[in-house]
Amino acid sequence: ISAAVMQNNGHDVKIHDTALEGWSNQQQLDHKTVMIGQSDAQIEKVITDFDPDVVGISALFSNLTDSARNIARIVKQVKPSAKVVFGGNHISNSVAGYARALSDPTTKKSPRLIDMEDRNIDYAMRGEVDWEFPRLVNGLINQTPVDDIPGLVMRHSKESSTYFIGATPGRLASLSSLPHPARDLVNMEGYFEIGAFHSAKSKSKRVLSVMASRGCPEKCTFCTTPEMWGSEVRWRDTEDIAREIREAKAKYNIGEIQFEDDTITARKKNLLELCTELEKIGLPWCTPN
Repeated sequence: ISAAVMQNNGHDVKIHDTALEGWSNQQQLDHKTVMIGQSDAQIEKVITDFDPDVVGISALFSNLTDSARNIARIVKQVKPSAKVVFGGNHISNSVAGYARALSDPTTKKSPRLIDMEDRNIDYAMRGEVDWEFPRLVNGLINQTPVDDIPGLVMRHSKESSTYFIGATPGRLASLSSLPHPARDLVNMEGYFEIGAFHSAKSKSKRVLSVMASRGCPEKCTFCTTPEMWGSEVRWRDTEDIAREIREAKAKYNIGEIQFEDDTITARKKNLLELCTELEKIGLPWCTPN
């Protein structure tokens, strides 16, 4: 979505999925773990060819941080002047934990924000920053101050291990104010060809992943959703969801919808309204989360 916002701001934007584009490069690490994705040399070529001013790297899970840092290293190796911004669930929760430790008088050791100790990472963005991340990009490109942007995390200086942590970004009152995802920037046919969708029992190889809502009222200790998206479930307008699905169905010949919401059943009224529209659309759908 941030890519679509930046396109609307006139930026030249590229989305690159190193796992998708390097799907045939699979290395068995042990009996349970397979590493999939492009080689460092292939990633280096992508960065060299596009020549970005700002690179955003997202890590949904903590076990992806080594790969994220490796990409940051390659970016700085190819173009030292490019700014690297780390985002996603992992860093959002790391920053929250770091801030809690700082304010806890019982903390015995000085807390560390390990990801930001990596000098290849210039900034981090935490939480729901669909509008704030494009603001950061605008500021970096136009060389204007950025320290008033909610969600921003950065070192006080290049040598420092202390951090500026901006205000907590607010929760969007209207998710329907956001543009639809910039699917034209991703290799949709590549995803369809592989067919490795979230549901293990997909009924089609042309699946559309959609989010109708954000947030979860539960407090599961293993889950990053409340920190990332909040504890209040917020829904998009039903008409907006249906329009996104219909447009994608026409453009990509979609055969199935998979809703990626964390708790799509938490607000029954909205779900039943959506079901009415899905019946009209006529595609099979599921909720793999």
